[in-house]
Amino acid sequence: MIPIFLSRPNPYTNEQSYFLEQIIIILNEAGLQNITLEAADYNPYESLSCMNEMIKKCYGMLIIAFGQYYINSGISKKDAIQDVHFFDSIEKKLTNTWVTSPFCHIEGALGFHHKLPILIIEQEHIKIEGILKNGSHAIKGPQFSLKSNTVIKQYCNSYSLNEAVSLWLKEIKIRYNFIHNKIH
Repeated sequence: MIPIFLSRPNPYTNEQSYFLEQIIIILNEAGLQNITLEAADYNPYESLSCMNEMIKKCYGMLIIAFGQYYINSGISKKDAIQDVHFFDSIEKKLTNTWVTSPFCHIEGALGFHHKLPILIIEQEHIKIEGILKNGSHAIKGPQFSLKSNTVIKQYCNSYSLNEAVSLWLKEIKIRYNFIHNKIH
């Protein structure tokens, strides 16, 4: 089994737990072993060091951006002063928006730093910022819904998710084989 780092907030709903279980099945079937920072591993003073050591031993990273904070109606950058010297310095309304855990961004940045192949999958209506922004740093899978276990199962069997996982898995195997001097 090839170790990959699984970055995700701790699930707090039955649907999030079921989604995570289904994704882990996909990983296992692909010959991947997920490594993640568990609650028992968390120490406010040593978490970054622990995470970094775990991530260094992995050949890829999967970021599952579950919503953790819900904004029914709000404002981003309230009273912002537009300034061309600052990126995106405008006030924006937020409605029906989820924000993921900051750990997804922190762990993702460490994965990027270690040049790991990264796959990102996001819950619907997630605020796209930080590591979640589109770019060449990661493969983006389709957004997912947590409406029901049936919808989750359909997503996990979807062509578009399987295509993203296949692209990511190809990059992981290239890295793994290069490091272990295996030529296939």
